[in-house]
Amino acid sequence: MRFPYIDTKSLSGVEYQLPEELPARRTAVILAFQQRHQSDVDLWIAALENEGIPATLTAAANDTETAIIEVPVLKRRWGPVRSLIDGGMASGIGVPEINARTWTCYTDVQQVLRELDLEGDDTIVVAAVERDGTVLALCRDRPTPYTVADIVTALSF
Repeated sequence: MRFPYIDTKSLSGVEYQLPEELPARRTAVILAFQQRHQSDVDLWIAALENEGIPATLTAAANDTETAIIEVPVLKRRWGPVRSLIDGGMASGIGVPEINARTWTCYTDVQQVLRELDLEGDDTIVVAAVERDGTVLALCRDRPTPYTVADIVTALSF
């Protein structure tokens, strides 16, 4: 499976094209499709960080093998008000390191789901992805010991 090509922008203002500009050789990409998914995103980040995966890009700079980013995926129709939405998220978070690892994407959500062979945007998606776009592992919903192990194993391969 290949990770879709998407244009993103961090809440600190840096533009990235995924997957080739992922921050590490293997990155845990956490895709959230609805605002209510944030608590699940936070659970995943804590679980992966607990397993030694760097949860900030500053920490990942010292370990270019693995990193975590969160990618809120919003419908393209919200693009014209991106600065308002992203600005609200950035000020709500208020932590520069978290803003730097949060990369928003305004795109065709259904196309992203199709390319990942997924139905629906009702849960988050966590993918272990290489810079060439290879998806090594993909999990949905809240973390469990098994799904965390799947992602960590794929990132550590």
